[in-house]
Amino acid sequence: MLVSDARCPGVFSLMVCVSSLMVLWSSPSFAEQAPVSGGPSTDECLSAHEAAQRQERQGKLIEAHREFLSCAQDTCPPVLRAECAERVERVESRIPSVVFVLREADGRDVSQGTVRVGGEVVSQGLDGRATRLNPGGYEFEFTTADGRQVKHFVLVKDGDTSREVLATLPPKPALSPASRAAPSEEQRPIWPAVVGFSVAAVGAGVFATFAALGKSEEGFLADCAPRCAPTEDDAMRTYYLIGDIGLAAGALSAGFGVTWLLLGKPSVAAAAANTDTTGAHTSAVSGGPTLGLRSRGGGLLVEGVF
Repeated sequence: MLVSDARCPGVFSLMVCVSSLMVLWSSPSFAEQAPVSGGPSTDECLSAHEAAQRQERQGKLIEAHREFLSCAQDTCPPVLRAECAERVERVESRIPSVVFVLREADGRDVSQGTVRVGGEVVSQGLDGRATRLNPGGYEFEFTTADGRQVKHFVLVKDGDTSREVLATLPPKPALSPASRAAPSEEQRPIWPAVVGFSVAAVGAGVFATFAALGKSEEGFLADCAPRCAPTEDDAMRTYYLIGDIGLAAGALSAGFGVTWLLLGKPSVAAAAANTDTTGAHTSAVSGGPTLGLRSRGGGLLVEGVF
């Protein structure tokens, strides 16, 4: 029979069983009645009630609320159903809720990120909506969309409603001198200087070659004078002219290469602000050539890596 098969532990459960027996016995068609389907059985209602009380004592209010809802169903005995319905409202009012807020060091709100407790996500997104939690101490780990993290411990109390849990990100690290350089300086190509130095080398070669030819022709003229043909003198002058042109072109190209490199560097005054303890003035641009000025023997030594 329905009542004889039910387990009735505890005084309250015994009262529920007795009241249920009286209600069922008073029905003229008790022997013909079938249990209502679609909800928990009497045994399940009693088990849910016991579990809910145990979880409430342990501070697991969210779990207790769920169990009290289960034993407040229409298929549960009337006395038990009334008790569970009352406890549902009481536990509901005790469940705390928090609102997660994350801010930058300058006070700006962060709207993209997650919040975890012990590796488990408790809030996906920082949208200002409240999150229900059991009472207790929590170390919340905030993670932004770009991977920055900050932890914040909060004691969530029984009955807290939409309590603000505010965490502030540490300031971003200051940029290094190389990082503060203008983008145009960081991205300045080195190939024009290489071309300039290459042309300077070719010009120096042209000068050396034609200067030597002109000197040789000058010696020949000295030997044949005064019987030298007029064209011999013209050849010497041509050699010297080509050599001079090569020298001038080389000098201009070398000057262009040096100027190109120096224009991509901070001024000497700015480099002096970063003087190290050895008296060296250095500047560097990430991803490009480096150039430095160092005092030595009363003079100024230019050092660089190209």
